[in-house]
Amino acid sequence: MERINSIQFRLNNPLDGNYNEVVSPFIEMASQSSGTSSRSSFSPLPKTKIDLAIEDFINKHKEVIKCSTVLSPASGVTFDELREGQKLLFKLPFRTPEEKSKARRLGGVNKLGQPITITGTFLRLIVGPKDEYHIFAKGPHGVLLRAFEERPVRLAVPRYSEAGEGLEKNSKAMWIVAIGFLIFIAVLGVIYFL
Repeated sequence: MERINSIQFRLNNPLDGNYNEVVSPFIEMASQSSGTSSRSSFSPLPKTKIDLAIEDFINKHKEVIKCSTVLSPASGVTFDELREGQKLLFKLPFRTPEEKSKARRLGGVNKLGQPITITGTFLRLIVGPKDEYHIFAKGPHGVLLRAFEERPVRLAVPRYSEAGEGLEKNSKAMWIVAIGFLIFIAVLGVIYFL
């Protein structure tokens, strides 16, 4: 094995070559913009009907928050089953201090300071090309919640609302059965004693 002298290796390095200096992209862009020749000017693309529909719907509301839906593959609601006014669950963004303060204001934070889901009332679903689904719901304090899904999914609904409705229906049915049974017993008692 030969000992390699680092000075000789640096001078006679086969990997050494002429490499261009790495220029910062900001400096390069500034030098291009200061030049008189402009290669191309970018014009915005024309908006599609779906983009216009989304923009019109958003402009009707004061505050819009982009959030994500809560998925429930087993007991969720598909897009075909969505009805206007139906309750859905949403997760608010919770990264920056501004997002955290908005989440606190809308009730998306528990007592321990951890994010929780909030309930929104479904307003509209706009379906775009390539299976794009834009979901709009009215959140707490009249805020418009906007969510986006790339494929058909099942959206979670609050359990307490379903359970409350079911218990209410069951309790009404139980009262009707109980009153009917008492009337039946009373009629049998009257017939028996006569």
